[in-house]
Amino acid sequence: MRLSVPIPQEIIDSIINELHANITALKACTLVSHSFHITSRKHIFSSIQLQKSSVLRKLLGILRSQPDIAFLVRKLSIAYEERAATTWFAEDKLLPPLLNMLHHLEILTLDFLHDAPSVALSMELRLALIERICAPDLTELHIYGSARLPVSLIRHFTHLRQLCISFPDVDTEVDEQLPKSSFPIVLHLDTLHIPYLRPGLEPPSMRVFDFVTIATLKHLDIDLTTTQTLRVVQEVIRSSATSIRSVHCHYLAYVRGSFFTISCCESLS
Repeated sequence: MRLSVPIPQEIIDSIINELHANITALKACTLVSHSFHITSRKHIFSSIQLQKSSVLRKLLGILRSQPDIAFLVRKLSIAYEERAATTWFAEDKLLPPLLNMLHHLEILTLDFLHDAPSVALSMELRLALIERICAPDLTELHIYGSARLPVSLIRHFTHLRQLCISFPDVDTEVDEQLPKSSFPIVLHLDTLHIPYLRPGLEPPSMRVFDFVTIATLKHLDIDLTTTQTLRVVQEVIRSSATSIRSVHCHYLAYVRGSFFTISCCESLS
């Protein structure tokens, strides 16, 4: 469709930017004209959330038929379906090819089952994650739930600027050949967020911090749920005391059958 009166692309972009959260409206905009289509498609594919394998297969089909769309994806969140009995993506053979196509990914979230036994990542998924985490565009990583992270994967966290991690376990068996000189892994972060686990779950694994040292950190956002968590807070603040600017602490309390949060914030600048 050719517009009778040309509209400057800047105005079109401004209009569509206001619709960034309305996927239905964005899909309608792709049908208006080529000018609308380009910006609308950018918003539609900039952030993708996968919760089941069927969506993964559909997305991979789209990217294979239109490879240029892969360059639009900036944020990818991979979670489990609430009713699923297993974490489907831990061994899904289609996930590594998808990760290998997303060269401009900036934010990656992996949400494993919180109340299942620790999940070991397949070799193909480990290699794909290492390649994606090593990419210069990826600066923010979120990992939740029960997963056994290989040490070889943690070694590549070094260029991340924001890390959100809810104490997955560490799989040392697959990395026994790594020299001891590789540790501790020194991180320089803008933000470290250690979130809550769900109430009633077993205490989280702290082994990630046996292999990691936070050398510089600007902002610490942490949920105090166990004495183990407090130990990590003390160590992080000690190791990055000269660079840390603010600390946000949230304490999950249980009173008269209900959970509530006590929060405090301290600016150190």
